[in-house]
Amino acid sequence: MAETYTREIAGQTVSCTADPALEPQADALLNVIEAAPAELVKDGFVLRAGWSAFKLVDDDGILVVHCPDFAGDIHDWVSNVTLALAVEAEQSVVARLAELEDASPALFTQRVVYADGVLESHALVAQHAAAGSDRDSGWFLGFPGEDAEEDALKATTVGQLVRSRAAVLKVFVLPEGYLAAFDGDEIELILDADDETVYERPHEEAQA
Repeated sequence: MAETYTREIAGQTVSCTADPALEPQADALLNVIEAAPAELVKDGFVLRAGWSAFKLVDDDGILVVHCPDFAGDIHDWVSNVTLALAVEAEQSVVARLAELEDASPALFTQRVVYADGVLESHALVAQHAAAGSDRDSGWFLGFPGEDAEEDALKATTVGQLVRSRAAVLKVFVLPEGYLAAFDGDEIELILDADDETVYERPHEEAQA
């Protein structure tokens, strides 16, 4: 059951609806809106916060925070921002695991290149290279230990991955040069730009 959090900002009542477990992220989002110039806090205001964008929509005098409909058509806006904040929460965890002091996540509209079939694979590797343009995230998803053939590459956007392989979005906060290996939805390993291990998933020792 989602919770709605409200705050008076610039003389307006602003509300944000999300899963109760995401209250810290909802509170942080309201802080970002509160920090915006007062004249911008009105119907139609769009801002970027983390990997997503958010929009204020007037609903009977209350400015309701919306995010893209990541579960459906990302060109539409929805008033429950759980999906956007859930990704942000997971990215924060990864940033701590990698001991990042400053993190800049890929934007939901940016392009991701992937090897054909890898989104259905249990094991995959996510690599962050230099982006060719502002529209490109620089992220590539491939099979472990394999170089993808040029004609076997496909492209999608960060936001569209929510429906096809949402778990990989958690590492899209890592800097250029980093690599993350996945076992299903779990991160097995994170290497930095110098191929040094910054995180390795702990495994319980087999019982004798």
